[in-house]
Amino acid sequence: MIIKLIIAGLVSFALAFGVFFFLLKKNPEDTNGVDPLTLTDAKEQQDYVDPSAPSENQVSKTRADILTEKQMKSLIIDLKERRKEYDQKEKELEMWEAHLKTAQATLDKDCQRLEDLRLKLVSTMADFKISKKQLDDSILEIQQIEKDNLIWRASVYDKMDAASAATIFIDMVKNKQLDDAAKIIHYMNERNAAKLLAEIANTDPNMATAINAKLKRIKEQSI
Repeated sequence: MIIKLIIAGLVSFALAFGVFFFLLKKNPEDTNGVDPLTLTDAKEQQDYVDPSAPSENQVSKTRADILTEKQMKSLIIDLKERRKEYDQKEKELEMWEAHLKTAQATLDKDCQRLEDLRLKLVSTMADFKISKKQLDDSILEIQQIEKDNLIWRASVYDKMDAASAATIFIDMVKNKQLDDAAKIIHYMNERNAAKLLAEIANTDPNMATAINAKLKRIKEQSI
């Protein structure tokens, strides 16, 4: 009985091994020399999806977010640089504006100084013209046509005594003939003219002074 049982066990093992060998030979691509149990476990592991792992869409979205963040950082840096350049240019413009204001103030002062000088020059020229006119008016010019007559009249008074001549000249000045009196004395002999003026001064000193002033401004007209 023991031998029979051993033989029966061997036969059963042989049959089981034959069936397994047959199945393995029938589907070689399914096993590919790999233990079917191992293949089954590998397939199960491949088909398993970890719920905590990100999906492909999430991965793409994350990459897009990273790219956008980089662009934003680059844009912020660029804006900061541009703001820095703008601030620098603004400072330079403020400095130029300050220089221009200073130059404008200096120019305004120079213009005002020139205007003051111009007004002063205009005033000086006006005073000069007035003085010149007064001087011209004060000049007692002897015309050539009256010169011979004045010389003759002066010779007449040269022959008179100083007191008599002084009386005549005083009357001439009182009758608004001061210019004529000065012109005649101009052509008289110097000694006689001095005596005549002395007699006039004894009578009316102011009149003698006026005659002397006229004598200083006598001018003979040239031919």
